[in-house]
Amino acid sequence: MGVYVLPLTGDAGPNQFLPSPAGPHYLNVDEDPHDGDATQLSTFSGPSREVYSYDVSSIPDTDIIVKVTVRVAERLGAAGSGSYHVGFKLGGVDYFAVTHPVTLQTYVVVDDDFLVAPNTGAIWTKSGLGAGLLIHESLSQPAGLPRPRLSQCVPIVETTPVVAPERAPSGSLRSALGFPPSWERWGEKGGPGLKNKKKPWR
Repeated sequence: MGVYVLPLTGDAGPNQFLPSPAGPHYLNVDEDPHDGDATQLSTFSGPSREVYSYDVSSIPDTDIIVKVTVRVAERLGAAGSGSYHVGFKLGGVDYFAVTHPVTLQTYVVVDDDFLVAPNTGAIWTKSGLGAGLLIHESLSQPAGLPRPRLSQCVPIVETTPVVAPERAPSGSLRSALGFPPSWERWGEKGGPGLKNKKKPWR
């Protein structure tokens, strides 16, 4: 089982929050664990969103993706309540998880699990995930300042390796491990179907 925090690689637009410190937005939310207010984004009033690209190259090509999780750390800036949801843009269509309330002025970490690719309903593929974009959308927030703050928004992938089918050992290794000769085990030149007697030569 492998777990991979996918690095964010860029602001894909729109990116409507205010970064602190100033600079590319994705660099303020790409840590796991989050770093609190050291690097964060503050939202505008009203609905606003952030969209990021990410890198899937760390996922082994031979692994099966079990689930994709979006981890968010967000807090209010002023007393009240707000809400947000996260998701992926796949094939030009936005797919979101459930809406989460924001009610505390301390950071709360929330994981949203996507067990299948929402655009297909089938298991994720590396290429399919790699063609997507990550979305965080603020839906509501308290009036006044300071605004809610986002310190983390990262995709995390859990995988399992493909298990190869077992194969019987061959040759001297088979004998050393105590396997019967191939003709006894598999019916070659006789075998169980012929009461372990060799076929007569013709």
